[in-house]
Amino acid sequence: MNVIEQNKVTIWQMFKAVEQKGFTAQSEFFADQVINHGIPVSRDVVRAILQDILNTFPDVKMAPLDILAEGDWVVARCMFSGTHKGISRHTGDAATPCSATQHRSNRR
Repeated sequence: MNVIEQNKVTIWQMFKAVEQKGFTAQSEFFADQVINHGIPVSRDVVRAILQDILNTFPDVKMAPLDILAEGDWVVARCMFSGTHKGISRHTGDAATPCSATQHRSNRR
């Protein structure tokens, strides 16, 4: 199996881990240091962000639609769905905190 196929298998394993162990399980597939929206963060910060998403959308689901790979890069296009139940702590510069809307959302 070549590197591209191995990378795709790793991403599929991440989706399987999320399915079996929960949304935050994907943090184990992140490097120790990553760039999140242009900011270097640790895997612990990624885990905290994922937990915050889970707190905000407790029924969050993530389903892969497409997985593309080239060289060392792998990109997954996913469907995220969930019901907004709380206020996110990690809002970022572009987001504005808001109260729980109970709105059901599906995003690609």
